[in-house]
Amino acid sequence: MYLILALCYYGEGDDFTALNLLRKLLSSTEDHTCVPGLLLASKVCTESTDCASEGIIYAHRAIESLQERCSQLLCVANCVFGLSLSAHSREILIDSERVKIHSDALKSFESAGKLTKMSDANVIYHLCLENAEQRKLDAAVLMQTGGSTLKGWMLLARVLSAQKRFLDAETVINVALEQSGKWDHGELLRTKAKLQIAQGQVKNAIEIYTQASCYSSGLLNQLKGLYKAALADYCNALAVNPSHVPSLVSSAVVLRKIDKQSPVIIWSLLTEALRLDRMNASAWYNLGLLYKEEGLGSASEAAKKNLIKVLEFLIR
Repeated sequence: MYLILALCYYGEGDDFTALNLLRKLLSSTEDHTCVPGLLLASKVCTESTDCASEGIIYAHRAIESLQERCSQLLCVANCVFGLSLSAHSREILIDSERVKIHSDALKSFESAGKLTKMSDANVIYHLCLENAEQRKLDAAVLMQTGGSTLKGWMLLARVLSAQKRFLDAETVINVALEQSGKWDHGELLRTKAKLQIAQGQVKNAIEIYTQASCYSSGLLNQLKGLYKAALADYCNALAVNPSHVPSLVSSAVVLRKIDKQSPVIIWSLLTEALRLDRMNASAWYNLGLLYKEEGLGSASEAAKKNLIKVLEFLIR
């Protein structure tokens, strides 16, 4: 009962109540080795520097309880132990003690990595972050190269930026823009703009910031069903950067909804997007739909070919 209630309160953002419930559970004589409770308590403690040392105790108890048992839970326990140590290190004022705690945190993350054979993106991220915080930048880059989450890409770009490898960092952001959803583009574009500023390319940075705002506004208006307003936003984004592929594709999509008399304009937007990015599945898909709906050329055959290309790209 305590564990379920604690999960509910934690899910609602009430960490204080959740932790108090877990303390009652873990101090009882009946279930003081409840592994899920120990792991959750430790995780809650890592989010507050005042309780970080308490989180270390819970994580250590979980590891002791899991010896020669479930390797997956042991991996989680080691990762949470590392997080607790890292959080606790922020309270330490003496350099030698802080270095020792950071070293122990790194060992915990490495243990978690070995248990998962470096296949867990979350473990890789924290291992990279810990290396970065200890200024082991080469090791951090090597660790995070295999990651594919948004926060992983962002961390890798920041580490490369710390090494003054701004072009490499910008390449990472460009890859992330291609592989992430539209709602993540705002943060990525802001990071890209900061990298442009670091390289002295202020004009490019201003264009990117303007393009972050216009395109995001267009997405919001499109979700609200305000298609004309969305189209105006996408046009503003294209005025800043005529080669912005997401704005080209989104303009075509919105135009299909509000103006059935502009198949040629829609076609030109999509083909321009494909000229700039031949691998853009969304452009291929919408071009196939356009052929099918409007009967441009050999409608059924063209639509079929384009939809096949979409499937090929998705399979890859």
